[in-house]
Amino acid sequence: MEKQSKKTANGRYEELRFKMPKIRNILVVEDDGGLRGLLKDQLETKRYSVRTCDGALEVRDNLESGYLYDLALIDRIVPYETPGGVAFSPSQNGGDELIKELRKEFPSQPIISISCGNFRSPEASMHLAKPFSVPELLRAIKSFE
Repeated sequence: MEKQSKKTANGRYEELRFKMPKIRNILVVEDDGGLRGLLKDQLETKRYSVRTCDGALEVRDNLESGYLYDLALIDRIVPYETPGGVAFSPSQNGGDELIKELRKEFPSQPIISISCGNFRSPEASMHLAKPFSVPELLRAIKSFE
């Protein structure tokens, strides 16, 4: 968070308030390659830096190599394998397991779950139901800034 203050005419500072940092780096986790590419292209045209992954293993590889994200956009139905090697099929809501894992490691990072219907992941900060428009996605992202 950034501290902001305002200098008055008499030289004093007043009205300290806090502003959330801007969202710059977005992690997109989607197993549908076409949608994953579309989300990346649309977000990059809005000047976001986007890292895409198709499942939990790829997310872990990125995090272990030092990648830091400001916001994650995660499909609820993606491949998931626990760090111990137990695999979930995508139909078993692997995205929910990934969101739980990320929430433990990064408790304050915004996570937007996406899926068909209004089945929000319990650990997600927000949910978008597919199909959603680019303006809806951008409003959701901006709500965390």
